[in-house]
Amino acid sequence: MLRLRCSLRGAACAVFAFVSASCFGQTNSPSFTYSNSSGGPTPAHIYPVDVNSDGITDIVADNGQSGGSFTVSISNGDGTFKAPVTYDINSIWTVATPIATGDFNGDGKVDIAVSLPGTTQVAVYLGNGDGTFQAPMATSVNLPSGAVFPATPIVAADFNHDGKVDLVAAAQTPNGGPWGIYLLLGDGTGGFTDPTLIYTPTSGWEVQTLVLGDFDTDGNADVGVLEQMPCTNGQPGCSSNVLALFGNGATSFAAVDVTTVSGTMTLGSGDINSDGVTDLFGIQNGPGRLGTFLGNNSRKFSYFYTPLPSLTGLAITGPVVTADFMGDRPILELAALALPTSGSTQSPEMVWFTTGNGFNDGSTAPYEVETSAAPSTGGSIYPFYAGPAVGMFNRDLKPDLVVAGSSESTGSVSDLVTGLNSTSWIYEADGFCALPSTGNGILLCSPSSEQTAAQGEAGGYPGLTTISASANSFGMLRKMEFWLDGVKEEETHYVSGPNAWIMYSMNTPAAGTTHNATIYAANVDNTLQRYDFTFTIGNTCGTLPQGAYGENVCTPQPDGSYFDPVDVIATAKITGTLKRMELWVDGTKMFTETNSLTLNTTVTVSEGYHEYDIYAVNTAGQKWETTVFGTALQQQ
Repeated sequence: MLRLRCSLRGAACAVFAFVSASCFGQTNSPSFTYSNSSGGPTPAHIYPVDVNSDGITDIVADNGQSGGSFTVSISNGDGTFKAPVTYDINSIWTVATPIATGDFNGDGKVDIAVSLPGTTQVAVYLGNGDGTFQAPMATSVNLPSGAVFPATPIVAADFNHDGKVDLVAAAQTPNGGPWGIYLLLGDGTGGFTDPTLIYTPTSGWEVQTLVLGDFDTDGNADVGVLEQMPCTNGQPGCSSNVLALFGNGATSFAAVDVTTVSGTMTLGSGDINSDGVTDLFGIQNGPGRLGTFLGNNSRKFSYFYTPLPSLTGLAITGPVVTADFMGDRPILELAALALPTSGSTQSPEMVWFTTGNGFNDGSTAPYEVETSAAPSTGGSIYPFYAGPAVGMFNRDLKPDLVVAGSSESTGSVSDLVTGLNSTSWIYEADGFCALPSTGNGILLCSPSSEQTAAQGEAGGYPGLTTISASANSFGMLRKMEFWLDGVKEEETHYVSGPNAWIMYSMNTPAAGTTHNATIYAANVDNTLQRYDFTFTIGNTCGTLPQGAYGENVCTPQPDGSYFDPVDVIATAKITGTLKRMELWVDGTKMFTETNSLTLNTTVTVSEGYHEYDIYAVNTAGQKWETTVFGTALQQQ
């Protein structure tokens, strides 16, 4: 089991430490290098998104102390950020403004949408593609009489499959009035139509959080909802309710209860077990445990609970995030901040939930829980925090972390503290494709576009051709697919939010053939990116033998592994005139070539280890022989 374990409490090993494995000699825990940058006013939420489409995550942050603005911090690609740029918001409430990002006008540039608390307006700041944004376009929507948008988070996706990004947002009637959750269809220009009511909470329940996903893999975007019931004394969070709103691809949603618990909760979403289905997770603060709720196509969730560690003077109050920080799929790690309770002088800690065994039958906790130091400045404690958030803040494929914190008593000035993941990551050895250098797009690494591939080459192992690609999205990715000549060959779920990868090794097609291939990347709303390419398999197996006469066997190569049927390609250099070339497998003649010094054929063999003998004979009866051994694999 892979574990994360490193405690920096009271140690001077490193500043801004999420985890410092190098200090304590850890070998099975992720390590991070640290940096901090000016972050502007301390936010309540930070949103990782590539605003200038350079393939590196940037940060959008609300103003958590006084509202009325948000900031954009452009990443330098080394874990630091440029000075934040502030954008004003026309809000009548002094609370953090809900933010969602997406391409709301279809120009290929990321935009920022905000619902204005205390009003019936949604404002969209259209992006210029370089990290700057235009003056807001405001849309007034027809909410029920007296209802306004609160500070509840909003989510963006193409819920009705019309190619335009929509919003789902909560609305409330102030002073204890009813709540509702509404779908606002995008018009493709940055505006929205009047809202459609998609869910009405039971009287007394208040909507706290909305998250996005596809919890049943039907290709329609769904919404996870966290509701809370105030206590009889008016205090918040006596009970919490989690439900899933399953979209039908139009404007209707079916509500399915997930869990109801005592106390407050947090709620997040992501594919934590890499099965292509979005899951829900959150901290239940009453008993102090992590709840993970695995989605499936039956719309029934599997439940797993993990007790939290006992941390004196600390409590987990913020979001839980997930990513494959250790490169040990299929189960992703989760992380959360434990912050000082009122009057506590304890240093904040990062809490990790890790596993290498996958989810069991629920009889025992699926996660191990570890802690490590959280970011700080010179040993001082930040009284204000936001995050953590996950992004790719450099180009090494590994998910990194960022938090915003302020040591000011008012939280008026904050730092963005970044931990760049420097773990010895298993994907590095697997040769996964680098991410695209754009915020939205697909990068094909192998084989390259219009590549002519030698038999058994084009990346990968002898006899195998490797398809390797990656994708970035302005939305939330769910899967990638590889299609060959109109047939889907592979679907993978190597996904981390807006980033995804696919790697597939297939038996190399016959020499001399040209093939049409397509890579797809699909968001949770089934918005597709598509990359088409062709590749041709070479007719020969490379350079003829030098020096001594004989055969040059291209495939199979000694002790190679090949999918059945197995391609056999060899060239010969002989004296005189060719009479024949022959292929024998395990003592049985399988093929004869009489017209060429290149033998090129495909043979069907049983699964297992085989002997391949290739002969070349001239008209004088002189014979040359080469023998190789290889393993035949059955197609899955």
